[in-house]
Amino acid sequence: MSLSLAQLIGEIIAENKVPSTIPSDIMYSLSTTKGMSGNHPYHIGTLLQALHRGSTMMDIYPEEKFYLHTVKFNPNVTIFPKVVDDDPEEGYDDDFNIRDVGETDVVIYDNAVEGMNYPEPLPRGCKTANQSPNYSIYTHSRNFKVVKVEELTTGWNGDDYNDKTNQHSRALYAACKLEYVPDVDENFKDSKIECNNCDWSWNKVDGGNDLYVCHKCGYDNTPSALESSNVNKVKYSNPNFDSEWEEAERYPEFVKVGKEEWINIANQGIPVTYSSIEDKLGNVDLDFDSLEEPKKKRFIHAFNKGTVEMSIAVKFSDNDYDLVAGNTRLAGLVKKGIDPKIWVVDISE
Repeated sequence: MSLSLAQLIGEIIAENKVPSTIPSDIMYSLSTTKGMSGNHPYHIGTLLQALHRGSTMMDIYPEEKFYLHTVKFNPNVTIFPKVVDDDPEEGYDDDFNIRDVGETDVVIYDNAVEGMNYPEPLPRGCKTANQSPNYSIYTHSRNFKVVKVEELTTGWNGDDYNDKTNQHSRALYAACKLEYVPDVDENFKDSKIECNNCDWSWNKVDGGNDLYVCHKCGYDNTPSALESSNVNKVKYSNPNFDSEWEEAERYPEFVKVGKEEWINIANQGIPVTYSSIEDKLGNVDLDFDSLEEPKKKRFIHAFNKGTVEMSIAVKFSDNDYDLVAGNTRLAGLVKKGIDPKIWVVDISE
């Protein structure tokens, strides 16, 4: 018997352990490709999570079709004996090693949906005030089969997305017996816009059709795309040098000193902006659309969370750099109009 999402949340939070069976609500995955084949893992979530992910993908793939996959897990799967903190592939949980995951394991992990506001005080298990209690599954493609594929094209826009997410978040809140707060600015009617050209200000609710145009001097205060996107919000985490050893092994300089010394040397690196070494950096492919789908999915998830692990470059000389790891993250951020930070390991001396 499958658990509902509400039961899952209660069982995880109250008993602090993995659920006894796979929750029935976690069975959706959204992508720009039809089908979920291939010899690699996938992330399966709730319908709300799939729709939420679509909003991020629309920014990166504005002309693409979207396919919503409904899956059914095989009866022989086993539930990994730990609820992992955030994406298992990103290494945020210090008590979890992805190499411990067996071939038939499904890993349940905390994967809150941003943009859903909680009432105060926050219920247990909620990370922040703008996240709802959701869990996802990480498992190999061999452990499930696709039972339904829906193409989302007609009407798939921001308004349609918001309608769907609000509809399903209402259902989620009702199931969890929590107060539902729509994914809108509740303080909109009281918030003000200040003109950047004069001393005039006005309430948003009084802005009319030209919300950001000053009623006094006519100046257009509309935020630029750069200001209104995640560009200014993205944060960076230091690279995981241990997990990037396989990439470092491509370089004889690091193979010669071994993994332990590689980690020591890498830890002495510094972050620099991509633009400062762009003309000197080799081994870069910025064609994001052509890169591996699983890696693009991981980038989208990390970007949506607001924290991206820095790519790694090695400096051989002042005019010779090479990208060691993180090409997909670099390409994704550049496509977003961001000048990414890169962790540079200097072996020029």
